[in-house]
Parts: sequence; C-alpha cells; structure tokens
Amino acid sequence: MTQPLAKPNLLQLAGAGLTAASASAAEACLAGLVYLGIEVEYQRFRSPKGQYEAVVMVPRGALLMPFAPGSGGDAAGSVHFYDAAGKFYGSQRVERVGDVYVEWDVTGRAFLGESGNLEEWDLSEAGVAVA
Repeated sequence: MTQPLAKPNLLQLAGAGLTAASASAAEACLAGLVYLGIEVEYQRFRSPKGQYEAVVMVPRGALLMPFAPGSGGDAAGSVHFYDAAGKFYGSQRVERVGDVYVEWDVTGRAFLGESGNLEEWDLSEAGVAVA
C-alpha cells in the first residue's frame, strides 16, 4: 500500500525559495568578483621598429575604485610582452602600474622599469631570458 503524498506547508515552500535565492546571490557575487579580477589594458609601449610591444595590464576592479583622486595608477598589475604577430613572450608582475616605463634598444631588448627597479628582457631570442 502506498502512502499518500503530504502537501508541503507554506513554511517549507518559503525555505526552499530562500535556499534557491541565496544560492543565486552567491553565484552573482562570485561572477562579480571574477569580472572585477579580469585584467584590462592600462598602457602600451611599442618598440621603435614595431616588432615588439609591452602591454601594461591592471585588474578591472582597480580602475573602477581608485584609491584616492588621481591615484588610479597605484594599483598592482602586470606587464606582458608580445611580438608583432601576437606571440606571447612572458610577463612580469608590477606593484604600481602608474610607475611602469619600458625602454627599448635596437637588438630587441626591453628594459622594464618601475620605482627604481630595472629588469632586462631579451625578446630577440625564441625564448625570453630575464637577466
């Protein structure tokens, strides 16, 4: 003999809806955090002959919420190195994207500077050698 199905009461239905709503809110928060963490272009440096470029990237959230007026460049980010065909040669984390500068020499070496630090990237070889 089968048992008759009990009808759920209003409190049970409200609890099920609350669980679904809180799960949906958690998914929305997670999606927002992922969206804000995606890096976007902040600045681009091209080599004199145009064969290489360095792209300074910053998390999107840092651009939306500056630390103080005029200090949007205080955010941490990264510098990515590419050739003209789009081949990726590596990247370097930087503490303040506003302080980054890149100087090029004729052999394809990039000198990445930030707050007194200077790193050499040799992009003329198949692999990148950081000196």
